[in-house]
Amino acid sequence: MNRVVVIGGGISGLSVAYFLAKRGIKTVVFESEKETGGLGRCHRVNGMSVDSGYHVFFKKDKHLLDLLNELKFEKDIVWGNLDFQLITERGNVSFSPLKVISSRSLSFSDKRGLAKIYLKMKNLKDWKFLDKFTAREWVKGNSNNGVYEKVFEPIIKAKWGKDSDRSSAAWFYGRIKPRSGSRNIFGGKERAGYLKGSFRKLFFALEREITNMGGEVITSAKIIKISVKNNRVTSVKYRLGNGLMEIKADLVISTVPVQELLKIAKLPDDFVKRIKKIRYKAVVCATFGLKGSVTDSFRTIFSEKRFFGGLVEMTNLIDKKHFRNNHVLYVFNFLNTHERLWKLKNEEIIETYVDDLEKLYPGSKKHILWSRLYRNRYGEPLYEKDYLRIMPDIKTPVKGLFVTGMVQSYPTSDFNNIIGLASKTSDLVYKEITC
Repeated sequence: MNRVVVIGGGISGLSVAYFLAKRGIKTVVFESEKETGGLGRCHRVNGMSVDSGYHVFFKKDKHLLDLLNELKFEKDIVWGNLDFQLITERGNVSFSPLKVISSRSLSFSDKRGLAKIYLKMKNLKDWKFLDKFTAREWVKGNSNNGVYEKVFEPIIKAKWGKDSDRSSAAWFYGRIKPRSGSRNIFGGKERAGYLKGSFRKLFFALEREITNMGGEVITSAKIIKISVKNNRVTSVKYRLGNGLMEIKADLVISTVPVQELLKIAKLPDDFVKRIKKIRYKAVVCATFGLKGSVTDSFRTIFSEKRFFGGLVEMTNLIDKKHFRNNHVLYVFNFLNTHERLWKLKNEEIIETYVDDLEKLYPGSKKHILWSRLYRNRYGEPLYEKDYLRIMPDIKTPVKGLFVTGMVQSYPTSDFNNIIGLASKTSDLVYKEITC
């Protein structure tokens, strides 16, 4: 029987282990943290679980919805209207068709250019040619400068910060396309879903199913080395507590950031040269429990520079009763690790965010009941122009070594796409084992 090891217990690692378990292939999943979840882990506050980052899904997210239904979570899904608002000096722009038409912040030419971009993206069949353009190049080339500068530049900067001019048009397409099929026809609002009780429930369920089908999930395990002999994986060394251990492996599936993979595996020079070009943006996300609402939309972006990239008020999407009547607000940044904010201590970041919120929304500080902070050096790969040239294949040049996860979740980086990649990876692994 082939021994299959999965490195990383986030949504990617647990999903691929689950899909393989359903086909009779037992895996051992290693997670370095005390619990699984990766970027989807949660905070525990006053006896409730709150996602450490804002996670929603859409009606057409087939991979995620199929998995939730398979694990009997149909009754735990709640749907709401998702508003998106851009705050500018000229006024506010709300991203629903009816409100855009009535907006005084945009000229007729801007509205026409915005509609043109939206329709082009919605009707596009093959997105790969967009990888050759930056988002800035493509938007300006297909509308006008006003649309980019007034509308899309602040949105892209909220995501990529100082690297916004490098982001690819394909990534931009990946942000718009999933939402184009999720709108309420009459109200023009996006419909989005949320898993009551946090996505921790999904991770627990996947762990349970994996172990029930004969697999293992080992947490607090630091991977030291993937051993390779004659260009084939042979074993995985890891540290658990004070002990250094080794497990023989015929196949290894790595779901960790590729820069971390380079530290634990000797890989062919050409492959290393390629994936070393992949850059990651760090993420900082503060979660606040509030007595009352601060904003009047789900997501708020600002055209003027702030200490944070944007705001997401989850309880403007779903009822506060799902959070014990707390209003839940996320304040986030995607940034580089040399930037000042990343170097601050957690409590200093919270203080910085609170001060900035108070300037924008006077009196908001007194509404804060609790706060938590999550930060990760590898928040997301920077999906820049020509990313397809450096994106690794799932099957690596080393026999028995596979790579899957966010690094290939392009152009749409979300749970749905990552689960789809996990399914594809399980197919490749199964074929490798059975052929």
